[in-house]
Amino acid sequence: MVNEGSETTASFPPDWWQRLDYYNQRLVDFFTQFLLALRLEVLYQDQRYHCVFSGFYVEFPGSMAWITAGHVIFNSDKPQDSILGIKNHPEMRICRARWIDRSAVYNAEELPVDLTALQMYTLEDLGIDFGIALITPFYMQALDAGGYATRITQQKWHDTPSWLPEGYCILGYPMERTEKSTKAVQDAGYKVRTLLPIPTCLPVRKLSRDDPRLSGKRIDPELFLGEILSFVDAPHAQPRSIVGMSGGPVFAIARNPDGRTIDYQLAGIQSGWFEQTRITTVEPTERIMLKIEALQQE
Repeated sequence: MVNEGSETTASFPPDWWQRLDYYNQRLVDFFTQFLLALRLEVLYQDQRYHCVFSGFYVEFPGSMAWITAGHVIFNSDKPQDSILGIKNHPEMRICRARWIDRSAVYNAEELPVDLTALQMYTLEDLGIDFGIALITPFYMQALDAGGYATRITQQKWHDTPSWLPEGYCILGYPMERTEKSTKAVQDAGYKVRTLLPIPTCLPVRKLSRDDPRLSGKRIDPELFLGEILSFVDAPHAQPRSIVGMSGGPVFAIARNPDGRTIDYQLAGIQSGWFEQTRITTVEPTERIMLKIEALQQE
């Protein structure tokens, strides 16, 4: 990630990644290229609903893939909150499915998708909150033609970085902001250009296991735990809830010594959160890759 401003990254304040003004917008502008959300328009009891599921586009061994949380693909506790749960619900009908690739082509910011053509899998049986949909060559070409969606390379989510993170950030589409975007279109009362959900980037600080706020909670010991921080310069600018960001990427970030660039690495997939403490659970990429490699060898 190149710093395009006139100042060097060495002059950034120590808490730069926690600031909304200027710095957060840079992170949003850069990392949004990897976001690939799936929007479903669902008819249920004569009402139309728009469901947006966060995820991202990656190079996967042997193919390209859409990565998200496993419970986004199928949620056994709340099937109606997941893609396959909606698809198989006897009273729900999916009227339209689209990739939100935020294409630079006017009026083509979303790409129609045939759900029957997507092979979706989860690692739920292995206790890992990981979901994947393999991208067919047709959709891969269409996404590439859009000119905005970019794949996270295998290096950025498979290799261990040689540098220490200054902080972390989570990206996705909070439901409360998605609902506002949809309502704005409906309230217009006439045909308008599609108003896209608002991508959100939030600063995250990694927590240690002995944090007192975790006392008494049953949490998988292998999960990455992080605290979603308030912006230091705008404490009330965050969404009240991050529901809807499940499946979004969590990146480790740090300034490089060259004074011009910021390095990043995919640290994991946002999985769940504790609302009162704003602590998020993240499925780490290391554990995902170890399980996938073990399955490939079987």
